[in-house]
Amino acid sequence: LATQNNKHMMNSPPIKRVKMEAAATDMTAPHCCCFSDIPVEPMAQIASYLVVPSQASLAVAIDYDFFSLLSGAQYVSPQSMQVSNGLAVLAGDQGGRDFEELEEDHRWDGTLDFGDVEKDLAVKLSDGDIQAILLHIDAVNHVKKLIVTNCISITGIGLGPLRGSTIIEQIDLSLVAKHESPILDPAPPISREHVLPILDSIINMEGCKLKLLQFPKAWRECQAREGKFYEFLSSFDSLLKNRDAALTCLRCNGNLPQDELMCTKFGGFGIQEDICYECTKHYCDTWRDSDCNFVSSCGQCERKYCGECVAIDRCKSCEYAYCVDVCKQFTDCSGNGCNEKVCSDCVAHKSCTKCNKVMCAVCLEHGEWEDSAAIVM
Repeated sequence: LATQNNKHMMNSPPIKRVKMEAAATDMTAPHCCCFSDIPVEPMAQIASYLVVPSQASLAVAIDYDFFSLLSGAQYVSPQSMQVSNGLAVLAGDQGGRDFEELEEDHRWDGTLDFGDVEKDLAVKLSDGDIQAILLHIDAVNHVKKLIVTNCISITGIGLGPLRGSTIIEQIDLSLVAKHESPILDPAPPISREHVLPILDSIINMEGCKLKLLQFPKAWRECQAREGKFYEFLSSFDSLLKNRDAALTCLRCNGNLPQDELMCTKFGGFGIQEDICYECTKHYCDTWRDSDCNFVSSCGQCERKYCGECVAIDRCKSCEYAYCVDVCKQFTDCSGNGCNEKVCSDCVAHKSCTKCNKVMCAVCLEHGEWEDSAAIVM
């Protein structure tokens, strides 16, 4: 990355064009060129091996047009090339494609997910690195979903290029991958002081499309019903209510409650309700008084998913719900005729010491086993 070793974003030196020597050591020789002068085809072939964040990083590092790499990496073929000024270029692509063209060709959905890059690299990314990437790809006009997985070294000031975006729909600042515990030790340096003004500028824009926000666990643990974070949560909740005044569950068609779409109450502070964190569709939440209950919250990763995206089951021993097979493994209760599930934590601590079978809390209470005294409680 161009600014990999920078300690502070504001002190980052301007990105320099990387020179490469064709034959001689004289860098002023006429045959010396910049990486940005290399035809699209070979650069696109290189980029085709990279995920989108890495393509953006490459474009920043060598001062190359990101959209040429992005479009060319997926549509490179001899038939797509033409000669211009002695260099092969993609037909119809003169230094970059409009975002509308990219959308029509389904080349990029606007997702920038740093969880796609190696974790060892992501943890080292600085605010300067993030800012350089967002600026280079014109993120305010192009990025619809930003996920800063494993970017645990940033303070958030590098997210500045997103100010005033009217197209971004989802921002995940949890810093952890899907189905991972949100608890980070030590607490990451990402700061509400830096990030909240950027988010405020987004939700205050007319035509704001932001519909899902996920925050670091350390922010949500505060749960103070005062201060700038609480004020922002209240403002975002008001935006959701005013903009989506007639929200209905896509499964049962029932009207969703409008009391708090962004929770500011104890127990769920800073967590959005009635929405799947994967598909961002709206369904009835399990904690609501509803017969639908199609969106459930996982007690391990603390994310909400609908039944179509991720299977979530409830342990009938501890009564916690978890993402099945990814956050927790589940075992069938061995009680007579019981179809309930028991999570791996309870299996480990509440199984029979003689036969290793496990029984849910209901079966244990009703004495379904003759040797119930053998259960470890």
